[in-house]
Amino acid sequence: MLLLGARFSQYTGGLRTAVIAPEATVVQVDVQSEEFGRLRRPDLAVVADCREMLAALLEAAGEAVWPAREEWVKALKRSPAQQPDSTGPGISPQELAHTLATVAGDTVTFVADGGETSAWLDAVATTATPGRWITHGYLGLMGEGMPLAVGAQLAEPDARVVCFIGDGAVGFNFAEFDTMVRHDLPIVVVVNNDSQWSMSAHGQDLIWGSDRRVAPQLRTTRYDIAASGFGAHGEHVTDLAELAPALERALAAGRPACVNVETHAEAIPPLTRRLMGGAAHGLVSPEGLARIPYTDALEV
Repeated sequence: MLLLGARFSQYTGGLRTAVIAPEATVVQVDVQSEEFGRLRRPDLAVVADCREMLAALLEAAGEAVWPAREEWVKALKRSPAQQPDSTGPGISPQELAHTLATVAGDTVTFVADGGETSAWLDAVATTATPGRWITHGYLGLMGEGMPLAVGAQLAEPDARVVCFIGDGAVGFNFAEFDTMVRHDLPIVVVVNNDSQWSMSAHGQDLIWGSDRRVAPQLRTTRYDIAASGFGAHGEHVTDLAELAPALERALAAGRPACVNVETHAEAIPPLTRRLMGGAAHGLVSPEGLARIPYTDALEV
C-alpha cells in the first residue's frame, strides 16, 4: 500500500482494518515527517513531495510491465450519471447529490458543507482540475461552506462555484447571501433540506434505535424564500423531476442562487457508520470496555 500525502484516519483505515489490511506492507510518503506513526506505523516512511516521489518511482521502474487493473479501477469509480435507487418517497440525498454532480459537470468548483451532506457529494462528484473540491476534511467543521464559496469565487471570478450544504450547516452563516448579492458573486447554494441534523440523528439511531432520538430535528424551512429576501434567485424543489431544471435555472441565473431541495434521510451514508466506530455495535464491548462514538475504535 502506497500512502501518498494521506493520513491514517477513519477515512483510510484508522485503528481498524476495513480499508488497509493489517498484513499489508505500507509505504507512507509525506512532506511532513510528524505524520508518520499516527495510529499506525508504516513499514517505510519517506519524507518527500508526492509528485517527486512518483516521478522517481516511475523512472526507477523503467520498462516494467504492470498488471492489468482496468476493471478494478472501473469498479472503484462511480459515475454521477448512474442514478441511485430511491430509499423512499420524495428525493433522497443520494439522488440529490447524483443529479447535482451530473448537471454541474466536472468544471465547477464544489464547496461541500455539512455532516452527511458533504459525504453524499464526495461519493459522486468529479473534478477536471485540482483545487475544485473544497470541504472541511478531517476537521469536521460546519458552517464554513458559504464563506469558503465566497473566497473561491473571489479568487476565480470566471469560475462557477456551487456550494452543497445541509440545512443544519446553512444556518451558521446564512447572511453570506447578503455578501454574495452586494458583490455580484453568482454562487449557487444547494441546500439538502432533510429537516434534521442527519449525522446526529443517524448516530443516535445506530446506537440507541430510531425511536430514542434526542433533539436532532429541524423545521422544513423555506431557505429559498429567505435567500430571495437578500436578493438571490430562489428555487424550491420537492419532486425529483423538478430537480435538474431547477439546478439549470440557478446556474443560468447569473447571480447568487439558493436551490432549496426537500429530501428524506432514511439512508445512512457509510461515513456515519464508520464515524460511530464500534459504538454502532453497542456502547459496551464484550470485554466490558466503553466504546466512544466518533473515535473509530477507541475503547476505555
